[in-house]
Amino acid sequence: MARDDAAPASGDARLACVDFDLTVLARHSFAERVTVERVEALELRDVEREFVDVECFRAFLEYANRRGMDVKITSFGKYAVIQAYVDRVLGEGAMTRADISTPSRVGVKDGCAVEGGKNRQIEELLREKYGEDAWEKFRGTVVLFDDDERNVEAAIRAGFRATHTPDGLTKAAIQSVFGDFD
Repeated sequence: MARDDAAPASGDARLACVDFDLTVLARHSFAERVTVERVEALELRDVEREFVDVECFRAFLEYANRRGMDVKITSFGKYAVIQAYVDRVLGEGAMTRADISTPSRVGVKDGCAVEGGKNRQIEELLREKYGEDAWEKFRGTVVLFDDDERNVEAAIRAGFRATHTPDGLTKAAIQSVFGDFD
């Protein structure tokens, strides 16, 4: 576990959490009951078309890496389906279970909403990164991108930064938080 116990500077984003269905992916894979087998059977170009903007997603991951910022998927969907999509477009192992938070990571069945929005998942990611005693001082270093305004509002109430992405994870959505993203 990488640890960084230094207090963050104001506005210093260290963790970007992105919702999956209707934020990274243009469809709601859980509501549509998409299966791992379906994702694996598609041609790569067809999988890529199911993303809001797969090239923008890849560019954001590269941008975050250059900044030393972690990117984690926080979703109420099913882990195995999300992992299958991500493996197809980024390459197997580019993101792992540690990078994809679904309800089962916080004791709730995948495919179910978690009370309080994505907050419990984000808090668990912070605990893993900074430890039980230090994680709370890093709330302000989190940015959530989510298509569901209720999750965005809950995140803001919990002290996280969040942006509503009704059109998904687009260049404009990312630039609204990270002006130097290109």
